[in-house]
Amino acid sequence: MQKLHLYLMLTYNCNLNCYYCEVKDREDEKIMSRKVYLSAVSKFLKKCKEQNVEKIMISFHGGEALLF
Repeated sequence: MQKLHLYLMLTYNCNLNCYYCEVKDREDEKIMSRKVYLSAVSKFLKKCKEQNVEKIMISFHGGEALLF
């Protein structure tokens, strides 16, 4: 079974301020725009279709998800 995994870093924004996290040092980073997000997912799904992928995974990561 062929499978592909898309891993998206949505934002570095976070309101948790954990002492061990490198995310808090990236305050100047921006949130991924909706346009970029949709483009990435669209290209990923197109590639899956072209390669007859049977299983896909999309993971979202970055900062605090509720701030996105």
